[in-house]
Amino acid sequence: MPIDANYPNDLLEMVMQDAKPSCVCTTKALAAKLPESQKKFIFDEDSTVWRKELSDGRRPENLDVKDTDPAYCVYSSGTTGKPKGIVCPHRGAVVSYDYRFKAYPYGKDEREACNVFFVWELLRPLLKGATLYVVPDTVIYDSTVLPEYIKDNNISRMLFTPSLLEAMLDSPGVSSMTGLQLVILCGEVVSTQLRQKIRRNLPHTKIHNLYSVSECHDVAGSDLSVDDPQLDPSNRKFCPVGNLLPQVKANILDPESLEPVPLGVAGEIYVEGPTLAIGYLNRPELTAAKFITRDGRRMYKTGDVGYVVEGGMLEISGRCDSMVKIRGYSIELKAVQVAMYELCGDIIHECIVTTAMHNDDRKLVAYVVRKDPSADPNLVKKTIKSKLKSRLPFYMIPTYICVLESLPVNSTSGKLDAKRLPEIDFANEGTDMTVPPSTTTERTIASIYARVLDIPVSTVDVTLGFFELGGHSLLTIKLLQLLNAEYPDKEITLQDLFDHQSVRRMADFIVADRAVSDEELDLHQEVSVLQKSFLINPACMQQVRAFWRNIVNEGAFGNSRVLLTGATGFLGSHILASLLKSSPRISVYCLIRPPVDRLSWHEDDASPHSTASPAAACRRRLLATLEQYHLMGGDGLNTADVKDRAHILVGDVSLESFGMPSEDYDYWTTHVDCVVHAA
Repeated sequence: MPIDANYPNDLLEMVMQDAKPSCVCTTKALAAKLPESQKKFIFDEDSTVWRKELSDGRRPENLDVKDTDPAYCVYSSGTTGKPKGIVCPHRGAVVSYDYRFKAYPYGKDEREACNVFFVWELLRPLLKGATLYVVPDTVIYDSTVLPEYIKDNNISRMLFTPSLLEAMLDSPGVSSMTGLQLVILCGEVVSTQLRQKIRRNLPHTKIHNLYSVSECHDVAGSDLSVDDPQLDPSNRKFCPVGNLLPQVKANILDPESLEPVPLGVAGEIYVEGPTLAIGYLNRPELTAAKFITRDGRRMYKTGDVGYVVEGGMLEISGRCDSMVKIRGYSIELKAVQVAMYELCGDIIHECIVTTAMHNDDRKLVAYVVRKDPSADPNLVKKTIKSKLKSRLPFYMIPTYICVLESLPVNSTSGKLDAKRLPEIDFANEGTDMTVPPSTTTERTIASIYARVLDIPVSTVDVTLGFFELGGHSLLTIKLLQLLNAEYPDKEITLQDLFDHQSVRRMADFIVADRAVSDEELDLHQEVSVLQKSFLINPACMQQVRAFWRNIVNEGAFGNSRVLLTGATGFLGSHILASLLKSSPRISVYCLIRPPVDRLSWHEDDASPHSTASPAAACRRRLLATLEQYHLMGGDGLNTADVKDRAHILVGDVSLESFGMPSEDYDYWTTHVDCVVHAA
């Protein structure tokens, strides 16, 4: 049973009481977190005894182990706030290992690095005699160190969560990882934008997408390295999770009737096969609810919404319960809500936990109603976060807490009306400043924190840690880059960041070895002179404003993304040709009505590779229009221009949200620089 060393004490105690392990293998540094009564084997103290017993040749007896016997237990958050132990059999891991050995076999002298998933990663390479490297926690989230670690140790393959890899790809050291032959992505849905970014930054590396669930190990996988026009970001937002493993079956059932839905129609995914877990430790009711039997076949209710197309390709389109994925972490919203009621019941009357998108990053959000309406909202927020830290891991603590007078209720049903919850004002919902910066260094660091967290600098309290202000492990990569760019002589590491999390402590750390004082200078007189010059010459201020406007516009339209309607008409096709010829940096997204009723190719097509998909049909229609008006060849467009920079967006301008799913529509509203409406 792997245990996360970062568990808060209360959560660790709950796991220990539930699992009742006969012994915990640990180190001297971590042993202090365990109850004194817990039997421990401390590697760095008891190794002499351990080695002596091995040398004596003694071996365990009665090794009559069946493939259906329990092999390991892994804990996950539960909807009641109580963590749940998932008991898995030997055969689940064995089937998974066998699949991976065949899907991407080890070559000679391969070296694999691991850090995230214990059973999935640690044992597999050792079974094939490959060299295993366990990436230290101080390295895994440090974008300046991790690429160097991979290069120096000649790592040939590694599993990443998509969020972690995307953050690392922004590091300048990525280009040195030429020995990385295989990247396995697991834990989150993979966007087509990320796939494109990996292929651009790591052209020599194969990309494998893996759909895994703790309760049923590996389910499906796909090779994202292949050239496939349907995986272009202009055609779809997310990559398919791939074909099912041998012996594994995905049943797509109607959530209400539990009857199978037609091929290509979305429903809830129920997985069956030899990889299924035995059940939940000490939770027979939960086991019965999640592991159902239908027509004599045992299935696991994943809570994922998806569909299977011909050929067995599995698509995931979302969740149908209260579990969400944020940066690779599975979070039960109900578990956070229960913890808030239990720990903060003295100050909150009601609460609801949900998520919100901010700059393409999903944030955990809590709406609360105070018991005392006169209580200071900022003090309520701080108290809630402080109490939650005692039980929940950092990724389950809401980044934003919105204090309301009451929660909106549907007048008909009497239930919470989640649609009427106010939108989060991300600019003002940060921590209200109680302790402002007092030195130049503190002000500089506070501005860096604000930039990374995308919050106003006025909301940065210099006494609060980076994570308390809303940061997470992936943002530490960007934070380290900016801090080291500002203070290159200090060479700040990830460990330094964890040791000095607040702005004040980081400022003290930075100036500790300096020979110069951090004393501020009074520049009021200089500012006054500048202000007078602006008053004397108003044109000066106008020129300054024009300068910054040009700078901003140049950055905004450096790689223009244009949404064009009516591209298959006379006017629209000529506008398209003009745009593509005007600049090699312009990409045009052509909104074209599909030839069938359904708007997404993956909902109506037999296969994502089929040329009969709506996207492919729309592209043929566009090319025919360009040919008809003699806009191709000669002095006109070349095939490469149209293929690489004219992208098809399947939709209908006459429908609300172009007939797209709300998630797709929201995505495009934030990823287009300008719209040309020629329909």
